[in-house]
Formats: sequence, structure tokens, C-alpha cells
Amino acid sequence: MKLNTPTPTHCGPALLALCLGLTHVASAATYTLSLHAEEASAVGKYTADPYAGLEAVLANYHLQATSAGGTRFWTFCLESQVYFQSDRTYHAEVATSTDSVGGRDLLSTGTAYLYEQFATGQLAALLQDGFAYDVSGGTRLQQMIWWLEDEIGGVQDEGMWSLLGTTFGNLPLEDYSGSAVGVLNLTKFEGAGGDNLGASHGTLRQDQLVYWGSPRGTTTRSVPDGGTTLLLLSSAVGALGLLRRWMQNATS
Repeated sequence: MKLNTPTPTHCGPALLALCLGLTHVASAATYTLSLHAEEASAVGKYTADPYAGLEAVLANYHLQATSAGGTRFWTFCLESQVYFQSDRTYHAEVATSTDSVGGRDLLSTGTAYLYEQFATGQLAALLQDGFAYDVSGGTRLQQMIWWLEDEIGGVQDEGMWSLLGTTFGNLPLEDYSGSAVGVLNLTKFEGAGGDNLGASHGTLRQDQLVYWGSPRGTTTRSVPDGGTTLLLLSSAVGALGLLRRWMQNATS
């Protein structure tokens, strides 16, 4: 990924916050988001600040995989040589692959697995050498993701590669077929708030990871149940009342 603030630079030195207006769906649909760089020197610690429908995704993330008091979730770049600008608005589509200049590239099984373990707070326990949920850990994972996705700047991480080999054998580079991890394809937003990159950059921008799967461990907050608990309690109380009346009639 390459970040632009306001002139093009490599994505690595940026911490992102994605201000998203997405709903939790797996079908291709266009939404709007804004990118924000929190730390210019932080490689790999990119965070997403969701709004509207996507805000519910925060409940899927372990607290360690969030920032800003649990209001942002960490994400990672899938392309190392694509530009965008900080503090600008972009379109986004939910997909299962990148939308790079060279064509669509499906997410690898290894990338999806590592990101799921990261998002759910399990990565440190799974790696024999541990994992730090900080900028150094984010850099480590970002470079491994780039390596798995065959991107410039990728670095094979010995511990992560060993974990993938134990889990998948020879298959971590195969295409991902699950649904717990998704891709957000970003494109240029035409209008107020859009970036000012020239025509030479085309319309394609960065691709980010998002975790749709079930939460594990200590998450940012509980998922609202829409009154289900109250309904179950009411049903239980009603059932007890019916049982009491039946017992009274049976002994009278």
C-alpha cells in the first residue's frame, strides 16, 4: 500500500483509520469511507473506524486488535504498491479478492488465517515466539501478509510460516474459500472530499482486510440482541405461570 499525505509515499509509513459506511454483507456493493493516517512512521498498524452498519463488526474483534478505546479495529494492506491519500473519502466494495491494476487476486488461505487469529486475539498464543499487539507486531504481520500475497516489501516470517505449515501443510498459499475474512476494495471518490491524485493513478486504490467472523475472548463490546433476551425471559415467566396453574388444577 502507498499512502499520500498529500504527495505519494509508500503505504508502510502510515497508520490508517477507515471511516466506513458499510453493512455486513458479502455481496459486491459500493459504500463510502474516509482514510486517516494516525502515525506517519508506523508500518502495519492500520486501524478502521467504522460507522453505520459496519460498526457492529467491532464486536467481532478482540480488544487487543482495536485502538482508540475499542472504537477502531486493526486492518492490513493487501497491496504494497498502490496509492491513496490520508484524510480523504473513498468508495469501497466488499469482496473476496484485491482489485489491483493487474487484475483481481483472491485472498490466500494463509493471509486469511493469520488475520483471523490476529483479530480474535489468538495469534500471540499460537506463535511459539509470541506476538506483540503493537507497532512492531503490526509491521511483522503486515510484511508477512505482503509476502503471502506476493507483494514487494514482503518478508517471510519464520514463526508465522511454521504455524501455517503445521495448520495447512502445503496449502497456505492456496486461495481462501471461507467467509470469516473479507476484503474492502477502495476506489477513487469523485466529488468533495475525494483525493487529488492525477489521472495517471487511475481509479483503483488500496485493499484492506476486515473480519466478519465470530468473536473470541475479550471483545470491545457485546452484540445487541434486539430484545431476544427479554423475550426469552418473558416466555419463561409465562411458562412458569402456566405450570403453576396446571399443578394447582391437578391437586384440586
